[in-house]
Amino acid sequence: MLRTDQPWGGQMSADLCSWPVPASRLSPASQEAGGRSRLSARSRRGLTFTESVVYLVVFVLILGFVVQMIWGGRKAEAGRKRLGVFQDLRLSAQRINRKLSHATRILFPPPDGKPYHQIVFISETGELHVIYLNDKEQLYMLNYDAYKRSGEPPVLLARRTLEFTASRSPQTEDYVQFLARILDDQNFEFALTDGITVRNIIR
Repeated sequence: MLRTDQPWGGQMSADLCSWPVPASRLSPASQEAGGRSRLSARSRRGLTFTESVVYLVVFVLILGFVVQMIWGGRKAEAGRKRLGVFQDLRLSAQRINRKLSHATRILFPPPDGKPYHQIVFISETGELHVIYLNDKEQLYMLNYDAYKRSGEPPVLLARRTLEFTASRSPQTEDYVQFLARILDDQNFEFALTDGITVRNIIR
């Protein structure tokens, strides 16, 4: 007969209770609780050095991409503005050429090859026109007869004009050459040289 009051019986029961239970025999609830405890311990431990470096590299890449987009957009906008200024200058030159090509007489500058700052001519309708640069760095074309008759204002050809010169050579006095230099809003300088042969001169 087995006696249960042996002196080693109590010790043996305590040892059996202290043996570790395999994870496969734990209940799902116990396994989930253990996983949460390990995750919480890891979160309390904080990020590792490698994880910090990876996050920093990703942040720098995203920041660089955003800065590049902003800088590229501003550069493209400035390029469009400069292109618009140059296009306006080209349109002004075409307007001058169109008016001069139908002129019947060039009154100024004289055909001496020297540069001057005005062009004065008679149009195909017999009206006096003046192209000049005022003291506010604005280039205008004025129909003087229409101004006297009805107060017609001059036509603005270009703003912030640094220079406007025109000349006629003694050998080709029917040819008028002119130069215009202007600044845009960013203080970039544009220069345009053009010329036109006046074909309707009455001698």
